[in-house]
Amino acid sequence: MNKRYRAGANFERRVRKYFERDGFFVIRSAGSRGLVDLAVFGPSGQAIFIQCKRRGKLSNHEWRELETLGKRYDVCVFIARTDYQGRIVFDYVYLKPDVKAEAEGNGDEEPLPGEVARLWA
Repeated sequence: MNKRYRAGANFERRVRKYFERDGFFVIRSAGSRGLVDLAVFGPSGQAIFIQCKRRGKLSNHEWRELETLGKRYDVCVFIARTDYQGRIVFDYVYLKPDVKAEAEGNGDEEPLPGEVARLWA
């Protein structure tokens, strides 16, 4: 196992624990090299898809594919990355229209995945 793969896998596990601590059910797609690294399920079964990129770099093609995936399956899609201090940061790629309207109504321009999931509780 190479060093970059190991670092990426460790970051995916770290993000998974972020949600599991708050009681969410998380499925990790280990080693899949697919679009989605984590599928996070809220209490009512709603899903959030997460692509983990430690440095947050996605090509335009990857971004469009994630956005299309969110629209096709009507699910919110986020990128998890680290900031300059190593903290987990989330950027949304796609928010379902009802979730986006609710978040904007609450004054959140860019809600975090956990905040989005709590809208379902």
